[in-house]
Amino acid sequence: MKSSWKNLLLLALALIMALSSVAFAEGEALTPGVTVYADENSITGYSATFVYEDAEAESVDVVGTFAFYEAGEKIGSLPETRYTPDGWKPGLIMANDSDYAVAQPMTKVDGTDYWTATLALPSGHYFYTYNVDGSEEYITDPANPDLTSTAETGGRSGFSVLDVPYDAEKQFGSIDYTFMMPLPEAAGTLAFADYTDINGDLAPLAIYLPYGYDAEREEPYKVLYLCHGGGGNEVEWFAKGNIHYVFDRLIAEGKVEPTIVVAFKNNYHPDAELMNGNLLDYIIPYMEENYNVGAEPADRALAGLSMGGMYTSTVYYDNADQFSLFGILSGCNADVDLTALDLDKLTTPTLVLGGGCYDFGISMNRADFSLHNLTVKLAALEIPFDYYEVDGGHNWTTWPPLIRIIAENYLWK
Repeated sequence: MKSSWKNLLLLALALIMALSSVAFAEGEALTPGVTVYADENSITGYSATFVYEDAEAESVDVVGTFAFYEAGEKIGSLPETRYTPDGWKPGLIMANDSDYAVAQPMTKVDGTDYWTATLALPSGHYFYTYNVDGSEEYITDPANPDLTSTAETGGRSGFSVLDVPYDAEKQFGSIDYTFMMPLPEAAGTLAFADYTDINGDLAPLAIYLPYGYDAEREEPYKVLYLCHGGGGNEVEWFAKGNIHYVFDRLIAEGKVEPTIVVAFKNNYHPDAELMNGNLLDYIIPYMEENYNVGAEPADRALAGLSMGGMYTSTVYYDNADQFSLFGILSGCNADVDLTALDLDKLTTPTLVLGGGCYDFGISMNRADFSLHNLTVKLAALEIPFDYYEVDGGHNWTTWPPLIRIIAENYLWK
């Protein structure tokens, strides 16, 4: 009897040790960072597992743009009801009101220093950080660093990112963001540079060169210049907007000719003379001197979002004939008397305006900033323009789709 009890005790101890070994081994096998994978048990068809390593933490949250809303007609503000990933359903749209929209608690893996969380996410480009012990500081993922410029004066995005594919069956009725996903077999390159600005200071550029860029090509490349929003910098269009991937796919599909995209730090508002002078007399000449780009107005376009929309509209008012197209997105300098300007010049370029359905930049409530108020003035003077409204808010789910529309339907056409 004693021998039987002893054997049972030894067997139980062996089982406990085996289970502990498995748990520890699984913990050791965890890879810090984020892994996106097809998951038949996920409501979206895909899951993202986050793994963060921290031996001292008492609690960790993964915090990111994981908020969704019902699509609707309301202009200028988000609906009151917000859905988190566990409440997602087909047809919801991404329209985050903040880069820190949703905090998901992570679980510590026993016997390890790893913290994990798994979210079912629909197709999209997300950014995220970690928050440790409720700190006011948000930490980018050490295993998935944020995009940082190599220029001396360059900026950084401040967020780690992930991309989730589209499952046509489970996400039916939702937006397919494949157009923002990487295309490794035909990827362009990102370059970073410093130029001397209108103040005599060094300032940063982020430059997308299309796949197969040829510095000696007989026909020079056309250039789209992009302006960021308030509080942003020159890397945001690429880090948060994946605009280089958007152009990789459009070019590969033959929907737009190979195009150089230049994002710059547009921090010269509200001085119109500085805005125009810096772009026309410093940024554009730098590109013409260092890259194979065209020097005619037909070879360049300008677009911007929010504060960048104000910048773009201000350049349009004063130098409409220096660009083939202006894209004014989610905000503008609407407090202007167009009748005092050269109306013939204003009708020279293609003019495209747009925003999100829940975007305060298109609201009628702000006379000085609203796209609505600018469209009224343009229409009254019969200045041609096209206007687009996409599913989204005043955020990065709105602006890449609008640039896609502009590139496919207007750019260099």
